[in-house]
Amino acid sequence: MTGSINIYAVKWIFNVMIGSITFYAVKLPAPSRKPRPSEACAPRTHCCIYPLVSEPSVNLPANLAAAVSLRPETADDEAFLYGLYACTREEELNATGWDEGTRQAFLRMQFNAQRKGYRDMFPDARFLIILCGHDRSGRMVVNHAGDEIRLVDIALLPAFQNQGIGGRLVGGMIADAKARGKPLCVSVFKPSRAAVFYQRLGFAKTGETGLYDLWEWRLLDPVKPPG
Repeated sequence: MTGSINIYAVKWIFNVMIGSITFYAVKLPAPSRKPRPSEACAPRTHCCIYPLVSEPSVNLPANLAAAVSLRPETADDEAFLYGLYACTREEELNATGWDEGTRQAFLRMQFNAQRKGYRDMFPDARFLIILCGHDRSGRMVVNHAGDEIRLVDIALLPAFQNQGIGGRLVGGMIADAKARGKPLCVSVFKPSRAAVFYQRLGFAKTGETGLYDLWEWRLLDPVKPPG
């Protein structure tokens, strides 16, 4: 269908994307080209907000081990974040048969809704860009509350998926949660294969809400937070 929007498809995608404030990337085939230099960040001072440690089951290639870092999101990242968001919605949109103009209009509307939703629900969250060297490879949104740490969002470009990067970053968050004596919580879209990823890292399903399963990493014997 071109030039018009199938209202039933819109309703389906809208429910999937807005039914919960947490979004997750799906596994997509790697692109046929390497990222262009214009897609990479200029050299900056990087901040590793979480220790980049690996759980025993996580194998990060040696050539990336020293290259993965995090920095705060800036206004200059908006175009990159929109492209990343479009990648995470590709499989759903391919099912609609929409033309490119319709897809882009819908993606822009949903991208803006996601950004506003995150900031409204988690005003104190850390909005982070994942870097491999100087290349922007993904994003993380992390919220610290009084009784938990929440991984609101993590997404990687297809070219950087299945290389242990996500596991290494979540492993760092687990180390941080362990040190603080807090649970690490995440919501996972029910049809997503991400549940296997979190289960492998020691998360356990604690419940469900709407289209999402609730997962949590928690110490069996909580320790007293430092300080």
